[in-house]
Amino acid sequence: AVLEDANAELAALRRVKSAEERALCRRCCEIADDAYEHVLGKLHEGMSMFEIDAEFEYQVRLRGCERMFNVYASESLSELPWGASSRTLKRGGAAFLEISPQLEGYWTQLVRVVSVGEPSATLREMHEVTRAAMDAALPHLTPGAIVGDVLGEMESIIETAGFTVMATDTGHDLGCTLGEAATWLTRESRFPAQAGQVFEIHPVVL
Repeated sequence: AVLEDANAELAALRRVKSAEERALCRRCCEIADDAYEHVLGKLHEGMSMFEIDAEFEYQVRLRGCERMFNVYASESLSELPWGASSRTLKRGGAAFLEISPQLEGYWTQLVRVVSVGEPSATLREMHEVTRAAMDAALPHLTPGAIVGDVLGEMESIIETAGFTVMATDTGHDLGCTLGEAATWLTRESRFPAQAGQVFEIHPVVL
């Protein structure tokens, strides 16, 4: 017997979801959205990442989610650990929230940056540039389009505005995992988009 690496073939099969799988993904997205809206009204100066995490977990557990994988930062993505901690929100800073609940085996991910008080001019500009880039590029992510070409278009808009996009990944597959090496999405991803795929697109702008 000869062992062969079938990672790419399996990843390609898993990218396309059935109608039942897509329904689970949508339900999980709705739960993440509702939890975010709930917690958004509670964020305040001095609130710890432990408190934020507890609020999120309570909300998604009420709706039937079995697991969560959340990432938080209060000042920059260089902070470690990225999980819940005693770090607190400071006025003039921001809450970096990556909210990932799992429902009946299927994950979703909601990434948000929330200003604590009035946002700085730089944070406001980064947000506006990123939204504009996503709004311009993602409508082109249609069946047959090369995924990396669309992401490259989005990243080029951000870079033209004077910012940098973290090169490790701009998104990933969603489903029974939160992404694997074969399903990280970058401008180098050369496979075509297909109907039924579920992706998380989150450019990290520096």
